[in-house]
Amino acid sequence: MGNGSDPREYEAENYSSQLFPYIKRNMKDVMMMEGDDGTGKEPFAMTDVLFCYPACKIGCEIRELFSDNFVLCLQSEMWILENGEFASVYCVSIGKDGGRLSYRFVDTCIKNPGDIPICFEDLESGFAEIIEAEKEGREPYLP
Repeated sequence: MGNGSDPREYEAENYSSQLFPYIKRNMKDVMMMEGDDGTGKEPFAMTDVLFCYPACKIGCEIRELFSDNFVLCLQSEMWILENGEFASVYCVSIGKDGGRLSYRFVDTCIKNPGDIPICFEDLESGFAEIIEAEKEGREPYLP
């Protein structure tokens, strides 16, 4: 960060101090493929981890297609990795009768935070939800 004279820098520092506990607690190994049989008793994760480091999802945009037989979902996700890098990830899911199967693949890894394809204003509502959920002791709803 710079000298703090830019209001946007102040906002970013303020968010980072409030988001850090959530991000640190929710770091996990992200699997390429995962699913659930619908009962919650037999979740599975297959193949390799998506990143070399644990990560925490900080934003998501969802598009869904519903049919009589299944739900198809495309998620555009933003993840922060334990090493401080960011990743843009796509997740394709199909669900039926309570069960689901999801497959993730990396769109791009972002080493410079200035290259994040989402503007700060778009992330701000997700950050606000995370901070509010932390205060209330619940899981945030993302997006």
